[in-house]
Amino acid sequence: MFYLIGVNHDAQRRAKGAVPTPSQQELECVLCDCIRRYRPEVIAVEESNESLEGRESIPVMVATRAGVWPVLCDPEQEERTALGYRNVDSIQQGLAFCRVPGGTCRVAAEAIETQWLFPIREDCWIKKLENFLQKDVVFVCGENHIDSLTKELIRKGIRAEVVKRRIGLTADNVNTMAAVAKFRAENKPWLHAQIAECEKQRQDDAKGQFKCATVSGFCPVND
Repeated sequence: MFYLIGVNHDAQRRAKGAVPTPSQQELECVLCDCIRRYRPEVIAVEESNESLEGRESIPVMVATRAGVWPVLCDPEQEERTALGYRNVDSIQQGLAFCRVPGGTCRVAAEAIETQWLFPIREDCWIKKLENFLQKDVVFVCGENHIDSLTKELIRKGIRAEVVKRRIGLTADNVNTMAAVAKFRAENKPWLHAQIAECEKQRQDDAKGQFKCATVSGFCPVND
């Protein structure tokens, strides 16, 4: 069973020696409760050594203290490059001269990342935990991955339960997620066309170095 916890990433890491914030304290309490209730073999987290940048991972700290195996699941930059993964800033830059329907370039870029690239990363997390898929695992990830990761785990025949959501989320976080969901719901043909072209280019380039897709009739560079 996978026990999922959704967070704002600021709740899952802190500078060494820093006083914990209320959301960091909440996450620590939720993790301790999960250890007591479920006795997991692993506490995994959407994190990498690169993204920690010398900070402490609260899930790793709690796991180590309790004698539970901690796993950082997020791919490092070298792995992301091999996967052809692009961050939201890169996607947004590629949309700068595009006609984006019903929203800003930033919202459109986050919608593309969510629908196209999140499944790639989530599959990477699952593969890194392949030796524990039938064990009890507590998994901490960004709130915007909770629904899609739950569905993917269940699709693969892995039981999943959401234990806690929205730890540390701000009003801006909530508003952004709502805007992205609305954009995805209202612009499906545009998104599908963009993603199909981007995915073709991703697969054509083994190194994942490719230009932003422009889809004729949807995202013309010159209007």
